Amino acid sequence: VDDDVDDDFSFLGYVYPSPSERLGNASRTELYRCRNCSSFTRFPRYNKALWVTSTKRGRCGEYSMLLYRMLRALGYGGHARWVVDWADHVWAEVWL
Repeated sequence: VDDDVDDDFSFLGYVYPSPSERLGNASRTELYRCRNCSSFTRFPRYNKALWVTSTKRGRCGEYSMLLYRMLRALGYGGHARWVVDWADHVWAEVWL
């Protein structure tokens, strides 16, 4: 992530997902405001792998969920796990 890009936006908080965002099982939507033009940007936190691949947007939660589901589909289900820590960070692991 480019720190200069992050400085252009202010995190305003979480809002309830819109009906279209809920189709992707968005659990919550982050709301940002551009410091340059004052426009708003919504960042839904999708929980459906198909929506993550379609929108091509995500962070650790979306991409680790996608990797975890891919590992399970490839037959690593008994050796893969999805890890959530207290610092609001998640990742996928697989025992090879």
